[in-house]
Amino acid sequence: MIEEGVKFQTNANVGVNISVEQLKDEFDAILLCGGSTIPRDLPIPGRELKGIHFAMDF
Repeated sequence: MIEEGVKFQTNANVGVNISVEQLKDEFDAILLCGGSTIPRDLPIPGRELKGIHFAMDF
């Protein structure tokens, strides 16, 4: 995706270290992603297998 021109701006706190206006001025599209620091276990087949971790533990 980087080779296609996508710019990834990680650890950005919109409104604190980067403004909404700056994002709107510099980019054609904006995708805001967030996640939880609290894992949620899923009762699915294979969950107990070796190498299966919660994202935050990994």
